[in-house]
Amino acid sequence: MKRKIRLFKINLRHLKEKMLYFIVLVFSVVVVPLLLDNTYYIPLLLVLFIAPFLVLIKGFLKNDIPFLVLILTIMLTRVTNPENFRFATVAYSLMFILTFIYYTRLLKETQTKISTFQLFISRVVVAYAIVLLIQEISTALHIPVLNVVPNCVGTFKLNSLSYEPSHTGPILTILYYGYLKLEELKERKKLNLKDLYNANPKLFFSYFYVMLASLSVTCIFAMSIFLLYFVSKKHIIGMSVLIAVGAVVFFSLETEVGNRILELGPALKTLDAQALFLVDSSSAARIGPYLVYIQDFKWNSFNTWFGYGCDYGGLYLIRYLANNESIQENIGVGGVINFMYDYGLIAFIALLYCIHSYCKFRSFNFFLYITLFSICPINVYMLWLYFIVIATLNFFYRHKCSIITNSKFHFREKSKRTRKQKRRIRQILKKSTQQKQESRTDPMIAPQT
Repeated sequence: MKRKIRLFKINLRHLKEKMLYFIVLVFSVVVVPLLLDNTYYIPLLLVLFIAPFLVLIKGFLKNDIPFLVLILTIMLTRVTNPENFRFATVAYSLMFILTFIYYTRLLKETQTKISTFQLFISRVVVAYAIVLLIQEISTALHIPVLNVVPNCVGTFKLNSLSYEPSHTGPILTILYYGYLKLEELKERKKLNLKDLYNANPKLFFSYFYVMLASLSVTCIFAMSIFLLYFVSKKHIIGMSVLIAVGAVVFFSLETEVGNRILELGPALKTLDAQALFLVDSSSAARIGPYLVYIQDFKWNSFNTWFGYGCDYGGLYLIRYLANNESIQENIGVGGVINFMYDYGLIAFIALLYCIHSYCKFRSFNFFLYITLFSICPINVYMLWLYFIVIATLNFFYRHKCSIITNSKFHFREKSKRTRKQKRRIRQILKKSTQQKQESRTDPMIAPQT
């Protein structure tokens, strides 16, 4: 009977670990045939429906407070803007938040290994490269393309395993960054590009192949942000020369991506969001909302602090950028700016509180959010993939990891002791060792048990 109970516990732990990796998988990979109306991803919806119930059954913990504050600030729009409250929009946001909370619970309950998580990341990145290569060959041969979205049919700007090419860059960058930080934790030192290549050459080539071959400005930008991690004071001059030479070669090829970047330069100098939209609507959707919000910002406005209500920001921003008030479709432009228009500055501060609970504002982790993921609306899976990877890194870094010969990792909570407490502990240990030595030398003293 005891053996059966133990077997059941082991199987339950493995089931939770598989659920953990399934969550990471559905937030990083999109299988196009499983898209409902080319919009809703069925495996993601499945996770979003199940995970919140599992969280609510067990209740909330102390570590969930930042995200509970975020939930309250989002729900506050029911009071501040009742006429613009959309239950479906708010419910969808809460499902993402509760799913992330459930993921953090699984991290603690399963205590998955660093090597296992790294292996999973490497397989996802290599899968992106393989699928992209198959898509390119299929496009060149004019045969049906694997896992392609309708917008990418007939072009070499392909989506691989993401929803669209512009999603590929941030997704693979945060995954590869997670792999890099875990490798540094294992090696106990900061790695350079050579060390990263030696750690896994196949993964190294897969990442940079997808970034370059996707023909997406976002991929090039994401790769550049990732490379900034390796720039130190010693290598600033060399890296600057390398970037300059690479830029000259890249733009001399007269590719579509290069021409788009060259056209953006003059438009950016004007700081006019509408002029930028006329040049490149895709780039304007990422840069323009910041320019618009700065123009509209007022400290003494009620809407600045409490927002205008659900779905206001996306529709307002696309109408302003396109200079067309007849637009009725909200395509979710603006990312965090959209969020601030909808729920206000108070909700944005709560979002920053959530991010700060897993990374410092002066860290490269937060720099990745600002540069790559702040353009993602709160109801987009990419933003929560960022939270998942950063939370996983935080989990491993908050535990002292001792590497054993069999590649297993044992975790001990990081002690938060003052100097006086540490000194007192050393004194007690020293006294106990002296007593043991005296008991060994003096046969009249009985050994202490």
